[in-house]
Amino acid sequence: MAGLIGFVGFVGMSGPAQAEESLGVPVDPDVFPTPTVEPPEAPIPHGTRVRFGILQFEAASSYRANLDNVQDTVVAYLQKRALQLTIEAIPYHSSGELKAAVRNNQVEFFLASSGLFVEMQPYGVRDIGTLTAPAMPDPNQCVAGVMVVRSDRDDLTDIESLAGKRAVSTDRENFMTYQTNLGEIAKAGFDPDDFFSSVAFTKNSPEQVLRDVAEGRADVGLLRACMPEALEAKNPQLAGRFKVINAQAAPAGKRLGCAFSTALYPGWTIAVANHTPAAITRHLAVALLELSPGDTPGGYTVSFTTNFESVTELFRKLRIGPFEHLRHWTVERIVQTYWPFLMLLLMGVLGWIWHSWRLERLVVKRTAALSESMARERAASEAARRTAEKLNQLERVGMIGRLSSVFAHEFVQPLSAMRYHARSIRKLSEREELNRPLMAKCIDGLTEQLELAASIIDRVRRYAKGGADRSAAIDLAALARDVVREMAESKKLRNEVAVTAPADPVMTAGDAVELRVLIMNLLKNADEAQCASGVVSAVTLTLTAPKEGARMTVANGGRRLTAHELVRITEPLASTKTEGLGLGLLLCKSIAEVHRAKITFHAREAGGIVVTVAFPKMTETAKSDNAAPSAPSDADRNDSAEANTDNTNPLNTSGTHR
Repeated sequence: MAGLIGFVGFVGMSGPAQAEESLGVPVDPDVFPTPTVEPPEAPIPHGTRVRFGILQFEAASSYRANLDNVQDTVVAYLQKRALQLTIEAIPYHSSGELKAAVRNNQVEFFLASSGLFVEMQPYGVRDIGTLTAPAMPDPNQCVAGVMVVRSDRDDLTDIESLAGKRAVSTDRENFMTYQTNLGEIAKAGFDPDDFFSSVAFTKNSPEQVLRDVAEGRADVGLLRACMPEALEAKNPQLAGRFKVINAQAAPAGKRLGCAFSTALYPGWTIAVANHTPAAITRHLAVALLELSPGDTPGGYTVSFTTNFESVTELFRKLRIGPFEHLRHWTVERIVQTYWPFLMLLLMGVLGWIWHSWRLERLVVKRTAALSESMARERAASEAARRTAEKLNQLERVGMIGRLSSVFAHEFVQPLSAMRYHARSIRKLSEREELNRPLMAKCIDGLTEQLELAASIIDRVRRYAKGGADRSAAIDLAALARDVVREMAESKKLRNEVAVTAPADPVMTAGDAVELRVLIMNLLKNADEAQCASGVVSAVTLTLTAPKEGARMTVANGGRRLTAHELVRITEPLASTKTEGLGLGLLLCKSIAEVHRAKITFHAREAGGIVVTVAFPKMTETAKSDNAAPSAPSDADRNDSAEANTDNTNPLNTSGTHR
C-alpha cells in the first residue's frame, strides 16, 4: 500500500511526458495537463508605506497585570522585522473612529479586539493572526471582562445585586471593557439595556473608571480583565479598594493571573483590509508568524483563532454590531424571526379562505335545496288545502245527508205533537162550549212545535252553507238538562232520566245543535233499549269535568249483551229495532269524531249498556270567546225562525236549544 501511494504520488508530481515514459502508454493532456508555474510575485518596493491602525487609549493593554503595551510592542516588532515596508502606526481615540477608518479603506492592517474584528467582517476584512502569550496559549480564550465595586460595599455580592445601580465604563463600543460584561448580565437572565439605572463613560479612560467607583460616583466599574491590577500597580493609592463581582474560576482563566467576571473570548486580532495587496499581506503575515517569545517583553507569539462564534453569539444576545438590525423591526426581520408563525398564519388564512369558499358553496347549495324544499312544501300545502276543502265539502255533504236523515227522523216528534194539538183543537172546537184556556194552550203548543221544525230546517240550511262552528263554549250540563226537559215534555221518554252533574258548568268546545242531537240520540236509544227489555228503571246521564276534559256517560238497564252483540250495535246502519235504520249510533259516532271526542260502549255486568263520550280539554281561547250557555227561557222559545236565520251564534237561537 505504501509503495502504491508513493507510485501514485510520483506519477502525480510528474508531467505528461514523464508519465508516458514511466508507464509506457500515451497520456491524455486533458487528464494530465502540463502544470503551469505562477510567476514570482513582483518585488515590493523598498520603503512601501503601510498604515497600521491601533487604538490610542489602550496604554495598559497587556494580557497580564503588567504595564507592557501590546500594540506598541507589535508595531515595534513589525517595523524592525519587515524591513522592506514602512510601518506607520495610525492611532485612533475610539473604537468608532477605527471602524470608520476600516470602512473607508484608510488603513491596510489594524490591531484590535476580536469583537471589533467580527464587526468589520462584513466589510471584507480577514484575520491573519491572534496574539497569544505563554500564560494564554489558546487564541480562542485570551481576554475577559471584569466588574469591580468598592470592597466596603457589602450589599453588592453578585450580578443580581447590581440591578438598578450606577455603572461606569470606558466606551459603549469597547468590546473588552463594556460589551463582554453586558453579555454576562444577559447570560444571567437580565435585560442588559435596562439593568443599570445609569451608565457613564469616561472616553476610554480605564483609570477614571476606578476613580469614579472609589469616590462613589458609580457603584460598579466595567473593565477588561487585568486592567484593575495594572492600574493599581501604577496608582498604589487605589490598591485594595476594590473587589470583583461574579469572579470566575475557569481552568484557562487561572493562567491569566488576574480576576475576571465573564467568559473568555479570543484575544487581540491582527486583520487585513480587503484592499491591501496580496504581496504586502503575505510579507507581513510571514513576519508575524516568525514572532518568537524572545522578540517582545511579554513573550507574545502569533496563532490563529478557530472559533469566533462566542463573539458572534455575544453580539446576537446584545443585538449590537452585525445584529444591530434586531433592534429595529423591518419586514425582512419579521419574516426571518417569525416565519414559522407567519407560515401558520398564512396556512390559517388560506384555510379560512378555503373554508369560506366551501361554506359559501354549501350555503348556495343548501339555499337552493331549501328553496326547492320550500317550493315543494308550498305546493304540498296548497294541495293539502285544496284536499282539505274538498274533504270538508264532502264531510259537510255527508254530514248533511246524515243529519237530514236524522232530522227527518226527528221530525216525527214535532209532527206527532202537532197532530196531537190539532186533534185537541178539533175536539175542543166541536164542543158547544169552548174551553178557551185549553184551546189557547193547544195553539201555543202547536206554534212551539212549528217553530222547532222551522229552526231545525233553518239550521240544516245554514250548516250546508257554511258548516258548523265547533269552537263555541258549550255547557254540557245545561244543554243536557234542557234536552231531558224537552224530551220529557214531548212524551219521548218512557223512563225517567236521572241527570248527575257538578254545580259548576261542564264546559267543552263544540256546536250546540250537533251536541243536542248527540245527547237526544243517546237518551232515546237508552230509553228504547231499556223498554225493549221490559226493565223499568231510570236512565242515568252523568257529567263530570276531569282535568283532561269533559266526560258524559249514559247508562241504561236491560238484558246482558254478548261481545258479538255489543260489536254489532256499533256497526254502521246496524239496528236491533225492527223498523230502525241504524242511523242513531252512526250519527252519535260522527258527531263525537268531529268534536275530537272519543265514544266507547261497554256492556254492564247486571245488564244494559254504558256509553261514554270523552271530550278533549277546552282551550283558553274557546273559554274566553264564548260564555257558558244556560237553559233557554220562554222568551227564547218564542223567537221567530226568521230572526234565528240572521244570528250566526248557535247558542243564541231558539233552534239550538231543541
